[in-house]
Amino acid sequence: MNPWARWAVVALFAAAIFAASSTPRPAPAIARVPGLDKVLHFAVFFLFAACVQSALTGSGLSLVHAAAAAAAAAALYGASDEIHQMYVPGRCASWGDWAADAAGGIALAAAVLLRRSG
Repeated sequence: MNPWARWAVVALFAAAIFAASSTPRPAPAIARVPGLDKVLHFAVFFLFAACVQSALTGSGLSLVHAAAAAAAAAALYGASDEIHQMYVPGRCASWGDWAADAAGGIALAAAVLLRRSG
């Protein structure tokens, strides 16, 4: 896949996160299962970081640097997502959600680095 296509995937994924965060209330089923929202935050931002890491390595960045940058991108975009939700009726910012977002990015970086060393 060419680098432009990889960055297009990152942009589409970021837009999907923004759109989901713009809905007034999360799905009721998510709210009823304790901890499910944190698992979803972790998974979404793990995948977001994977897209960023792929785009960065496809653009010529080393795997180690791309993994670290992808983890940082997930944490930063997660923070901006929580700030965005402060302005959406029925939503609120959450340190726990941001921590799950950042953990997803960190887990992606760790997985990439463990795979590389193994």
